[in-house]
Amino acid sequence: GATLGAVTKTVVTIVEDDSAIEFGTSNYSVNESAGYITITLVRKGSTAGSATVDLNISSGSATAGKDFVKPDSPTVTFADGESTKTIQIQLIDDVFKEADETFYLSLSNATGAKLGSYLYGNVKILAND
Repeated sequence: GATLGAVTKTVVTIVEDDSAIEFGTSNYSVNESAGYITITLVRKGSTAGSATVDLNISSGSATAGKDFVKPDSPTVTFADGESTKTIQIQLIDDVFKEADETFYLSLSNATGAKLGSYLYGNVKILAND
């Protein structure tokens, strides 16, 4: 048998060290002739260990295959120690006269991290016709 010594209480502090993945900004704007748009994802908090998140791209007035090229894999992987990732989405510069167009971004299915505050974004393609 053991007996308690003089110290019978202690204080434990839990440090919030979870990481969260989110968009660097929620509104992007790019000229149609730019060739591509760079989307930035940020991993806040701890960067220990790897983490993944799915980047979902949905057509709006801008349509996949006509106005931009949807990436093959929606999964973005952060290696141990990485705090930012950039994804380039190719734009299609057509010759049609059209107004500015928009497509939408969202994040889901995070592993090794939680989803952050900025889970949704939009990309406005500025017409050059």
